[in-house]
Amino acid sequence: MTIGCHLCQAAYQHLLQVAGETVFIEEVDIFSDEILRDTYWDKVPVVRNEHGETLAYPFDENCLRDWLNAVSHV
Repeated sequence: MTIGCHLCQAAYQHLLQVAGETVFIEEVDIFSDEILRDTYWDKVPVVRNEHGETLAYPFDENCLRDWLNAVSHV
């Protein structure tokens, strides 16, 4: 998670509310990696699953829940 990013914090809280302990959450500061920065700088915050599928902000808990349900069937 990018330090000082209030949108990242909001997205993280949405993720905790929706998924809680049912998913593994790895916080990554995209600015610590050139490839991540180049890929996601204009999409922060972004949630990415193990298959590389992403959901970029803005999203609310309902949208996040729908996305998690959709990508969990891949």
